[in-house]
Amino acid sequence: MIGNPDPTIDIGRRLARAEPPQLFARRLEDKLVDWLLSDQRFKTQVFRLVDVYPALRSTADRFDHLYSYLHVAAAPRSVRSGLRLASRSGLGRRAAVRILDTSISRMARRFIAGSTPEEALPTLSELWSEGTAPILDLLG
Repeated sequence: MIGNPDPTIDIGRRLARAEPPQLFARRLEDKLVDWLLSDQRFKTQVFRLVDVYPALRSTADRFDHLYSYLHVAAAPRSVRSGLRLASRSGLGRRAAVRILDTSISRMARRFIAGSTPEEALPTLSELWSEGTAPILDLLG
């Protein structure tokens, strides 16, 4: 393998190999989320979409809401371009909805302590013992 003349590429590769894959992916995901949500107006739209998501049943309904909530001026250009491209075909709309479904599921696993009080209690107890007082949102 020929070395890259840019030493930052080689350093990046060494760091990526040294980092456990899940931790590296998690950090990368965190950076991406931070970048996407850096604009408060866009962040508000994302959380509005997340709030209505459970009520959306069909792929068409989910794509329509995805497009209307996130194809806004505050969205990063890449998001607007991707949504515009996806809206041109059924395959594109289904792919965008698949990404939405996966993203919301991943977010839920990171931020939802449990589906029942019994499931949530160990996580909440751990947070409390670490000095964190979590905010609870009880649904249903």
